[in-house]
Amino acid sequence: MYQRYLTARTYEDQGTLVDVFRPDDGSEPSTTRMTFSTLFDRATGSFRFEYMERHDRFFRPQRHVIWRAGSGRASMWWTIRAQDVESADLDAGLAAMAGVSRGTSRTVPSMLLGWAEGAKRNLGYVADGEGVAGGIPCSKLTAHRNDAVVTLWIGKDDRSLRRVTSRKHLDGTIDEKEIARMAEGLPEKKRGEFLQDIRKPRPFVAEATIDYSPVFDRPVDPSRLEFTPPRATSDDGDR
Repeated sequence: MYQRYLTARTYEDQGTLVDVFRPDDGSEPSTTRMTFSTLFDRATGSFRFEYMERHDRFFRPQRHVIWRAGSGRASMWWTIRAQDVESADLDAGLAAMAGVSRGTSRTVPSMLLGWAEGAKRNLGYVADGEGVAGGIPCSKLTAHRNDAVVTLWIGKDDRSLRRVTSRKHLDGTIDEKEIARMAEGLPEKKRGEFLQDIRKPRPFVAEATIDYSPVFDRPVDPSRLEFTPPRATSDDGDR
């Protein structure tokens, strides 16, 4: 699978991620949905990755984009800092986005750019039957990682990554640094309610499904690799 990405002349995908958090007490699950896309042209080194996250509680949608024209440094833009465009090395920028993008900024880009995660190469994946993801027949590989069960769905014909699923039980405790980061983009009028709610310890099961629709070696219009940040609005500071 890794060689398929490492040797691709161009690559693009449109993907979705659905996180479902199921509390042990039987209360209503919480769902977060994210869409993401990747564009890459190996000949020029141009690259673009972005995601849009939508929550079903508290937060406004969040968008984060990293792009690079040619082989120079990359630029980064995020809705909660809409007035700023940051500069970073592409590898470092993608790695910095890994947490907020639930790993989607790292999994496929790391294979395309030749720094595929060593952890995924050595997790002890074992064959776990077959399935269908997005209408594509797949071979499934499963491993246990940090108390989570992770399954890769790999297209049988093209050896591309089509789906990643994971399931993990958590104690529901969130440290204060992470709470502060999560509250950073929250409108002030909702902050108190959010902080009171998020600090309650509630064990839960986290289930994630990431679906990919990869396209290899199709010419990519250079204009699609560009990004012009939208003009900041007066309420961006509340995000």
